[in-house]
Amino acid sequence: QTTMLDFMRGAEKVSWGDRVEIPLERSVGAARFVRITDLGNQLSVCWTDGTLARFSIRRMSEPVEVESVDLTEGDVRLTAVGVLLGGSTLIAGTSDGQVSGWFVVPDEDNEVDGTRFVNAHRFELGSGSEVTAIAGTSRERVFVVGTRTGHVDSFYMTSGKRLASLRTKRKSAITACAVSPKTDALVVADAGGLVSWEFDPRYPEAGFRSLFGKVWSGR
Repeated sequence: QTTMLDFMRGAEKVSWGDRVEIPLERSVGAARFVRITDLGNQLSVCWTDGTLARFSIRRMSEPVEVESVDLTEGDVRLTAVGVLLGGSTLIAGTSDGQVSGWFVVPDEDNEVDGTRFVNAHRFELGSGSEVTAIAGTSRERVFVVGTRTGHVDSFYMTSGKRLASLRTKRKSAITACAVSPKTDALVVADAGGLVSWEFDPRYPEAGFRSLFGKVWSGR
């Protein structure tokens, strides 16, 4: 099956409003998640079976597939995708409550753009509930995760530190979530409306992993 992905963004040899189609040769149905970095140089297309196809779109008129990786293991489904900062770090959530952080690292063997995607961080939610929403911040490496059972967790990507563990009174599926621009509040949405909490990450970069372990900071 071929999925056609349409771009409506300006770039080299492509004017605003022009359409660039990328044929995605996959046999797992339509793509579920699409993310573009703020710099507009990388595109990630994800399917629910965990497949991610990464494209270099430095030349928008001539996108090139860089690599294909699996964000999940076994029969686990990919259920939510978020990004951090400029979009260079991708956060993947799964049907069994697992969360992982991915970004590019240098790879001389990759002749397309000299990088490869790696799974640098894993996070345990504890609830084991399906991840339904993920949101990162625009200023820090803080992100928030919502689940089907109303659990809300916040982490710091680099240190792996859990910053908050909450649950809505309705205990229903979180459909969207966000961290405030000043990183002082968490906001989630469910079928009943919006819920917010005051939030103080304090010193999120300090943790056992960041002080004594190997730290991936991204590109």
